[in-house]
Amino acid sequence: MLKNPSDGLLECLQHAEECGRRATTRPAGSPARLDYLQLEARWRALARSIEFSDRLEDLSNKSSDWPFTMEQIGRELQKIWPTGDMSPLLRELFADVAREWATAMRRNHQDPHGDSGD
Repeated sequence: MLKNPSDGLLECLQHAEECGRRATTRPAGSPARLDYLQLEARWRALARSIEFSDRLEDLSNKSSDWPFTMEQIGRELQKIWPTGDMSPLLRELFADVAREWATAMRRNHQDPHGDSGD
């Protein structure tokens, strides 16, 4: 979890907890209980997505510590979304996005003003 979670992240987690509580008040196997459990899962997935975005923002704000290695980026991503929770396609997508992001950050670190020297 982030040291300073965003309001959006906290709100998602609160909604997830509320849905979980409501699910427990419904009869086992009832459509309402299943609906609340699905809503809880969706709120938690949205919270993970927001946390992921917040962590990427934190990483990009640490430009004085740059360049990060792919291993460091991978470790940060593992904290947010363990690869066991991802489908192989999503894992591959995250790896591609992380590589592109790291390349862009390295380029910006080498030339922080975007000047190509022309």
